[in-house]
Amino acid sequence: MFMIINKRNTNNILFVAIIFFIVASVTSCDKLKQPILENVVAEVGESVLTERELFEAIDMAHVSHEDSLKLVESYIKDWIATAIIYEEAKKDIPNQDEIDSLIGVYRKSLVVYGYESRLIKDHVASRISQEQMIKFYHENKGLFNLEEPIAKGVFLIVPSSAPDVQVLETLMESPSENNLDLIESLSVKNAAKFEFFSNIWLPLSEIQKKCPLEFDFKTISPGGVQVQQDSLYHAFLYLSEIKRPGELQPFEFVKDRIRSILTEQKKIEFLRDYKQNIYEQSLKEGVAKRYK
Repeated sequence: MFMIINKRNTNNILFVAIIFFIVASVTSCDKLKQPILENVVAEVGESVLTERELFEAIDMAHVSHEDSLKLVESYIKDWIATAIIYEEAKKDIPNQDEIDSLIGVYRKSLVVYGYESRLIKDHVASRISQEQMIKFYHENKGLFNLEEPIAKGVFLIVPSSAPDVQVLETLMESPSENNLDLIESLSVKNAAKFEFFSNIWLPLSEIQKKCPLEFDFKTISPGGVQVQQDSLYHAFLYLSEIKRPGELQPFEFVKDRIRSILTEQKKIEFLRDYKQNIYEQSLKEGVAKRYK
């Protein structure tokens, strides 16, 4: 949701946005001090932080006593600093009536944006079909050229001292469905890192990040295994399929991206038609009136 504003009000709107979010982040801001039996942890002006509010704001589950003390101290310091900024900001408001008006516009925009987001989720995002995505893919192939190599295969790294290194190397030369269970079993036994990605496309850069040894992706070809080793590790990479930069990205690799593109397109169309329909309906039913 966007607001069109003139240049004169730009600074004021920015100021309002800052004030708005500071108000939201300060617990109990603008609450008058009340004579209730709650332990007050901190206060700045009319803003009060109680012990109950403090512990409601901090998740203490699975936190040690020492860490919980640090969390509490950090939260209180941040709360006080934010509350002071808020108090100082209130003194610097140039025109209270104009600021109140802009806050109303800003709040209205947030409410409308939230409502529109729910409408889009219910009526657009869930209605993008597989057929629509495939059609878009074939009609816009120029959008989906690869910029880096991707592949399917098996990646394995084991300590060089592992007793089953030679067995694993033999199995990795042809990691069929029949011996994948054995590869995985030996990997677990030898405290290895094992990743089977024969069913999904992965960027080779992601595989390289997981390995302390560097593979030569330029020379590896589908159906071949590359072995890298040093005094600590043996790393094996078998690629069943590979696609190079410049080639068309497989549909399954860009499926989520296509869904996002179509959702954005449908969102614009849906909101345009929705607003036109409620505009016409409101005039017809007398809910809204237009005057010259």
